[in-house]
Amino acid sequence: MNLPGRRGRQACLGALAVCSMLSLPMLHAAPAATALTRFEQGSTAFQNRSWEAALQAFRASLDLESSPNTRFMIGRCLHELGRLGSAYVAYRRAALEAEDRIRATGDARYTATRDAARAKMAELDARVPRLTIQVAGEIPTGFYVSVDGSPLAAAGLGVPLELDVGDHQVIASGPRVQRIERRVRLELGQRQDLQLSLQRIETATIQFVFHNRPSGALINLDNAAISPDLAEKPQYVSVGEHRVDVSAPGYRALLWQEPLRANDVVQLPVHFLALPSWRRTPKWLFFATLGASLVLVGAGIGVGVQAQNAEATQLALNPLEREPATRLSIQHQALAANALVGSGGALALISGVLAFTTAWRPQPAAQLQLRPTPGLPPPPRISKQENRK
Repeated sequence: MNLPGRRGRQACLGALAVCSMLSLPMLHAAPAATALTRFEQGSTAFQNRSWEAALQAFRASLDLESSPNTRFMIGRCLHELGRLGSAYVAYRRAALEAEDRIRATGDARYTATRDAARAKMAELDARVPRLTIQVAGEIPTGFYVSVDGSPLAAAGLGVPLELDVGDHQVIASGPRVQRIERRVRLELGQRQDLQLSLQRIETATIQFVFHNRPSGALINLDNAAISPDLAEKPQYVSVGEHRVDVSAPGYRALLWQEPLRANDVVQLPVHFLALPSWRRTPKWLFFATLGASLVLVGAGIGVGVQAQNAEATQLALNPLEREPATRLSIQHQALAANALVGSGGALALISGVLAFTTAWRPQPAAQLQLRPTPGLPPPPRISKQENRK
């Protein structure tokens, strides 16, 4: 049955709203139901002593819905697989999550999970290998440490890490420091300290100070383009000679090239200067004008010679035999020749003017003047001969 337009639209909107409200609980329930299914699959595999299959199922359930009980079962699977460090961490997280649930909701059902996880932790405590990683000296910004490919937060430095028995790879790296790789083997119940000593790469710093930034500006440091977002940030470079090229359409190019020593901190003021407008005549315009003038003059000379030959022929005839039409044609050719030669001469004069306004050679790059950072002593200069040593 067809409803009137307005009532029909209202009915459709109402039906859509009801469907949306009904679908929200269904969408929310779908992940929970799937998580329960995965948990039941993991429980079945655990009872069948298929530890690896149970571990995968419990992890899939945890990805769908967080639960202290699921985390505890993951710890049990890892425990059975002999991965004591990973099992200890899972038990600890399960105990913390269960305690959070008890405090937030007052639900006492998680008390058993918390107590069981703590009991397992006490059982494993003396057998779990632990590694303590320490970094000597000041830690630079951007420095990171990873253990077996997993990043270690800065707060984790100096704190014992529960790890599994076996070999572990520790990698430490960061800007302007030497990369460190260490392989550590841990035995059952072993406590080991790993001290990392940073070896810094000798570094100089270049800071660009822009007085103006025209559109399309390009900054190259040692033939590598610098992103516009990073151009105003300090550029950390190795010791030695460096080259800076700065350019922008319609502006004079800038160049700086000097050697830097360790700990040099310098500023390069960048001030783009527009090229003079009278120096913007392209070369092709000069050559096109000059070529056109030569063509016109050549054509005019050719037409003039043709008119002279025709006139000479007419003068050789008996005056009574000369044709008026031919005489008129000769006059027209003479006028055309004069016009062509005159136009070519005018273009020749224009090309002469363009010869003075055309930039025959590329504009040389202006030199960026080195300026030390305020408050710091001027960086020592190095001769090229000394720098090669």
